[in-house]
Amino acid sequence: MTTLLFDLDGTIIDPKEGITRCIQYALEKMDAAVPSQEELLWCIGPSLRLSLPKLLETDDREVVETGVAYYRERFREEGVFEFTPYPDAVETLTALADGHPLYIATAKPQPLAKRILEHMGVDHLFQVIYGDDMEGTYTDKGDLLELIKANHDLDSARTVMIGDRHHDIRAGQRHAMKTVGMLHGYAVAGEFEADRPDALAEGFHDLPDHVKTLMA
Repeated sequence: MTTLLFDLDGTIIDPKEGITRCIQYALEKMDAAVPSQEELLWCIGPSLRLSLPKLLETDDREVVETGVAYYRERFREEGVFEFTPYPDAVETLTALADGHPLYIATAKPQPLAKRILEHMGVDHLFQVIYGDDMEGTYTDKGDLLELIKANHDLDSARTVMIGDRHHDIRAGQRHAMKTVGMLHGYAVAGEFEADRPDALAEGFHDLPDHVKTLMA
């Protein structure tokens, strides 16, 4: 039986509206320069603690944590609901859950990821929803996958990491898992060419075929 690990932002949902507006809100609160939503698309996927230092032009942890707090201030009330599921996501996840153990592995804090999946009505499809904690312990997604593997005794040879950014692909490769890059997400030009996932899916409509081929 093949276990499937899913990223959330840019993989299952398009979170552009919520993430970019919440980053803008945090930057405004800190009297920093506020890029447009389009200019903030690169922030979708990695941990906020990796993108905010670049946006605020500082490595000061206290300043970065202030930005994180402002971001979450808006996200908890508004941003958590500002997303769109990708086409065929619900139907495909439902079908996959019938034959595979599914897990969420996201850089988003776990309580917020759970609220999103509950709002979508798909939280019950996943064995466990894994995300970062509020302190940023699992900023490196490879560390998060290590935790999932240990907690559930997963066999890397029978596990697939599915995501839309190089952080997802590199995390899966670090643990010798098969990897699938989702082309409907937020990978920048050349990103997948550099990291070379085992398969590239246009979207959820062809994801099951890629999983079947990889595990044949």
